[in-house]
Amino acid sequence: MKTIFNFGDMHKNFEHIAKKILGKYKTYQIPITNNKAFYNDNIQIIDACYGPSTVLDSLSMLKIMGKIKEDDKIVFVGSMGSLTNKIDLNDIAIPTEICCNYFGYNRKVLNPSQDILGKLIAVLNKQKIEFKTYKHGSAMAVFDPHTNHKTYTSSLYDKSILGLDCCEAYIGTNFCNENNIKNATLLYCSDDPTKHITNLSKKEFDARASRFDKLLNKWAYQTLME
Repeated sequence: MKTIFNFGDMHKNFEHIAKKILGKYKTYQIPITNNKAFYNDNIQIIDACYGPSTVLDSLSMLKIMGKIKEDDKIVFVGSMGSLTNKIDLNDIAIPTEICCNYFGYNRKVLNPSQDILGKLIAVLNKQKIEFKTYKHGSAMAVFDPHTNHKTYTSSLYDKSILGLDCCEAYIGTNFCNENNIKNATLLYCSDDPTKHITNLSKKEFDARASRFDKLLNKWAYQTLME
């Protein structure tokens, strides 16, 4: 099945997004993680998973349940933190390379599926949506001890890495590549070296997240339905 798989705060309610995108839908819960899936005959939306363990467990259970299988398509959706002035707060960001220095991956670089990536870029270009492509890295958590939040640098990676998330994009991409599932990742920038996540109010952060959840899920849907 075609799948939009969200990263982020697991307490967010995706019912309004499912209703807007899918119209009529059914739901089921993913065992172990208890993430909720909204689906119709064509596509499913998985609500937000945070961190590598929840992403891996949810994807693994989806495979065991037969909800995703070989040659299916997934667009991962979420946010990233920028390490450079080349990607600013609110920018749309698409990783074309993803690396990780945890779990024994030793900075191994992964790539999304070129056909899904191409369709995603075409959808954004058609709507004249500006976006940045870049090499993406992985942190263990927002306050990973290897990440300096004053200088916005990571001791795990060199300057070729322009942004990070909490391993979600890497774990998702690696799972898909190992299981021959076509995939790409679509993110927005939630903080940058000038506008630090610790300085953004919860109200401002939540409002931004809600707005981008709606936009990114819409563009992911359009990509998968191409």
